[in-house]
Amino acid sequence: MVCMNLPVDIRYRMENIYLVALIPGPHEPQLDRINHFLRPLIDEMLLFWHRGMMFTIDEIVTIVRAAIIPLVCDLPALRKAAGFAGHMANCFCSFCELRKDKINNLDRSTW
Repeated sequence: MVCMNLPVDIRYRMENIYLVALIPGPHEPQLDRINHFLRPLIDEMLLFWHRGMMFTIDEIVTIVRAAIIPLVCDLPALRKAAGFAGHMANCFCSFCELRKDKINNLDRSTW
């Protein structure tokens, strides 16, 4: 899992990625067994929500709470709910740094 609110250049760094689970192969688990793989994540997120997690930086203590919120909606509503810019904004993409004035430039190395 990654936090989509982080800037693109640091979002996928190892220190910002949370590995939820590894499901052993060679076949996927049966549907009634998948909950066993998700239980550690659910337990941890319940603690994160109810008690929070304490972080101390430069002797300043901050308690952070987190939740996983399923969201079913169309793309414009998703962007609004997640706090991303709308499709008409100059920096419209939440995954890359392409600007609206360069939308016809398909060479990603020049963005």
